[in-house]
Amino acid sequence: KDEGLFERGAINPFRFELDDVGKPIKLRVKIIPQHKKGRHKWYLEKIELVKHTQHNERQESYFFGLNDWISRETDFCQDLALTKGGKALIKHTTYRVTTKTSDMNGASSDSDISIVIFGQFGDSGELKLDDSSTHRNKFERNNEDVFKFPNILSLGALTKVRVTNHESSLFKKAWHLEYVQVDDEQTSQSFMFPCNKWLSSSEDDKQTVREIKCDSDSSDSVRRESLTPGGKVPYEIEVVTSDKTNAGTTQHGWIILEGNKKRSDRFPMKNTPQKKILRRGQTDVFTFTSRPLGELRRIILGHQERPEYQLPSYEGREAQWHVAHITITDPSTGTKYEFPIRKWLDINNDGDAFQCADKQEDAVTQQRHRESIKYKVTVYTGDVDNAGTDANVSIIIYGTLGDTGPRPLKQKGRNLFERGQIDDFSIETLDLGALNKLHIEHDNANFFAEWFLEKVEVTNTETGETISFPCKRWLSKKHDDRQIQRDLLPMEA
Repeated sequence: KDEGLFERGAINPFRFELDDVGKPIKLRVKIIPQHKKGRHKWYLEKIELVKHTQHNERQESYFFGLNDWISRETDFCQDLALTKGGKALIKHTTYRVTTKTSDMNGASSDSDISIVIFGQFGDSGELKLDDSSTHRNKFERNNEDVFKFPNILSLGALTKVRVTNHESSLFKKAWHLEYVQVDDEQTSQSFMFPCNKWLSSSEDDKQTVREIKCDSDSSDSVRRESLTPGGKVPYEIEVVTSDKTNAGTTQHGWIILEGNKKRSDRFPMKNTPQKKILRRGQTDVFTFTSRPLGELRRIILGHQERPEYQLPSYEGREAQWHVAHITITDPSTGTKYEFPIRKWLDINNDGDAFQCADKQEDAVTQQRHRESIKYKVTVYTGDVDNAGTDANVSIIIYGTLGDTGPRPLKQKGRNLFERGQIDDFSIETLDLGALNKLHIEHDNANFFAEWFLEKVEVTNTETGETISFPCKRWLSKKHDDRQIQRDLLPMEA
């Protein structure tokens, strides 16, 4: 916040270099009150996000509209959906979160509990489980507590939840969680997340954070809901016409799908004056409904002449269509099938057959199949003068399948992060895939906060693989670049 920024009617440009996140679908905007007095609310109209190429060429623009306040009433935070033609592409919903405290000795807790819900459209941000609509004294043994969170951007199909016990209570810190259920009131879909574990720094494996994947039974029911009332599957077919000269066609296309159970009827893809499809460099998406075909094996693809738009000749490129690629998604299983085409197709023939070259689960299914893994985190404090710190340290580990979220590095009865010292921690999370980044920071608390970090090592205890993240820098307000957080990259093998 500099003078003149974020004032009434102002348009303020900023430039950032960020990791490529692919096509953005939403933004999370926060304001951070600096003082007790002052203007702690902001009416944000919209944000334009412009992606530039490496050569600084303007590549693509995305708009995120809000037209609302960000204030204490919104916890100083709002999520903005991507808009197209002035309309948000993600709708708002109300999530109903039910937690079940286990029926066992010591299961109850008086601590603060929070949850983050994850789905195909990102995450909800941290939601505090403050006010139970079912019990005044929440998180008691064998009780179900219900919490409602209105006006949240839909997360689509849910994949996991991250539940944190902040152990804020002097007594009854530990909590044994049986399950979490999340209901989407807009779609009437229900998602179950079984836990049956302690969230405690003193019980069992001493984890205060649990990542819980969506139960397969509830996710399968969502898959079944993707079928039509007649039990048919709405297959989504993405057709990419090549960008070669004269690759497109003004005629009709058609496709037949073949699975290991059945063969579909011929599905037409009709060109009309109002809907011009299958043109050069164009990507067209169609939905074709059919009886379940099983695992797709091949397709037959062709095109035929339009009766009202007859060709003068069947010779040459005007009577052909060059297709680059076809992707077919089966929403009942979450599987995508890839069919490379790369061929000129003649008009009015019996079609050409193409085999499936690859199939893969969609991102939602991949997330739901992740297994829980323990990672050993080894922190090496440097052997230089005043290298140790008394500040509170936390990390986030990133991989190709997700991240851990912020995790505090704590141990009871041990003076951590002293000069030349090696400290070990255990973090349980869903499989992160190949590790590619580690974020580490401290809160600059206490008198001796400066810290010289040598490196961090992360070991997958299932595979034994260890990834090293070198640092060799200060995290300090007094040394180096005066930063108390670092993003570390893995050391090349």
